[in-house]
Amino acid sequence: MDEKETLIRKIQDLLYRQDDKRTENHSLQLSPREITIVRQVSRGLTNRQIAEKLFLSAHTVMTHRKNISSKLGIKSVSGLTIYAIVNGIITIEEATSKPAR
Repeated sequence: MDEKETLIRKIQDLLYRQDDKRTENHSLQLSPREITIVRQVSRGLTNRQIAEKLFLSAHTVMTHRKNISSKLGIKSVSGLTIYAIVNGIITIEEATSKPAR
C-alpha cells in the first residue's frame, strides 16, 4: 500500500469513528466565501488560480486565507485539507485528485 492509500485509509477510519455525524461547526466559524476558498485550497489550487476561478483579486484570496487561518488556527494547506475532509467540505477523492486548471 502506498502513502496515498495509507493516508486515505487513516482519514476514513477517523471519519467513521465520528458516529457518521458531521458537525456543522465550520458553517458557524467560516463565511460561505471562506468555505469556498477552503474547498479550492484543499483541491490544490494556488491563490492566483482561485482568484481567476472566483473572479477575485489574488489579494482578496490572500485576505480570505489569513482570516481562515486566524479563525481556525490552521496555517498549512495540509491542515486545511484535513479540516475540509473531516467537516464534509470536500471528499477524500476531491482532495486526492489532481486540480482542474
